[in-house]
Amino acid sequence: GGALTNRAFQPLPTEAERIARFDMLAPTWDVQVFPEEDKHGIWELRQRLLAHVPPNARALETAAGTGRNIPLYPPGSHVILTDASEGMITECEATLRDFLETAAKEERTGTLPEFEVKHVDAQHLPYSRGSFDCVVDTFGLCSVTNPRTTLDEMFRVLKPGGTLLLLEHGQSDYTPVSWWQRITASQHLHDWGCFYNRPMK
Repeated sequence: GGALTNRAFQPLPTEAERIARFDMLAPTWDVQVFPEEDKHGIWELRQRLLAHVPPNARALETAAGTGRNIPLYPPGSHVILTDASEGMITECEATLRDFLETAAKEERTGTLPEFEVKHVDAQHLPYSRGSFDCVVDTFGLCSVTNPRTTLDEMFRVLKPGGTLLLLEHGQSDYTPVSWWQRITASQHLHDWGCFYNRPMK
């Protein structure tokens, strides 16, 4: 109760402070997050979303975090995984190494997507207009300062008729949950770097 009240009256963390928080959380992120994702069916939602990546797509994933989506990309994809947090990039590179080592042991290397990992801010994508067949973002728009700018950037780098795949959370339509989100939003932002009660419409 006290911690929650104290956080509620603190200034909101800056973007640099939120990224520093992600850097700090990155080494234990999967251990902390996976049980919640598993309990709430998020992994299944990730699977359903990534099933829509077009065949042989050149794909960009923004806010890729620790690389949780790496096993879900279809063969033939060329995927650039990006994140603004250097700590998350380090973990993403480790996830990719583990994935490739496991695939090699199982003799699956000939069927794998190609991956690159880049330190990139989704609000300022360093790619030309129409560079990608597909852009993927899972639970990243809640963590950027300006989600509208980020969406504009995603559409800019997509080819005409390209595929934008988003999985996100935000303000609930259910009043008790929305109330709880509102009173805990500042605490959650300080703890996790995430604006988890942004309107979704």
